[in-house]
This record gives sequence, C-alpha cells and structure tokens, in this order.
Amino acid sequence: MSEFWWVFGFLVLISVAIGIIDRHFGVDIETIAEAVLVIPVVSLICRRLHDSGRTGLLCLIGFIPVFGGIALLFMMALPTREHAAL
Repeated sequence: MSEFWWVFGFLVLISVAIGIIDRHFGVDIETIAEAVLVIPVVSLICRRLHDSGRTGLLCLIGFIPVFGGIALLFMMALPTREHAAL
C-alpha cells in the first residue's frame, strides 16, 4: 500500500509542477501532460482497488464530478485485503 501512495504522490507532484509552469510561462503543456499521465494514473488506481478487494471498474466512478473523486479516494484509502479481487 505504501508503494501506491508514493507513486500517487509523485504523480500529483508532477501534475502540480506542470500546472505551475503552465500558468507562469503561458505554455499549454498541462493538457499534453494530463493526456500522457492518464493511463498510468488509471492503471495505478485499478491496481489499488484490486489490492483492496474491489473491482477495477470502480475507477470509472472518478469521472463523476466532485463525489466521484472523493468516493474513489476513500476506497483507495481502505486497507488491503488478503484475498484480493482477480
């Protein structure tokens, strides 16, 4: 579980840094960076959901504005189950 949070934190840090650079220099790299990072983030979230014994399809709940992100963060914070989902 700690590996997940380290990688997730690193990806959030990269996103914040790119957002700051984007706003400071006026270069539109944030859209490109989000497009590049979407696959690693979704696969990371699916892996964490599988580790906690839930289906990876629950990562789609993150597309629901406001509620989806909060619910997804809550599900990712739940402890790992011994018998994870397949």
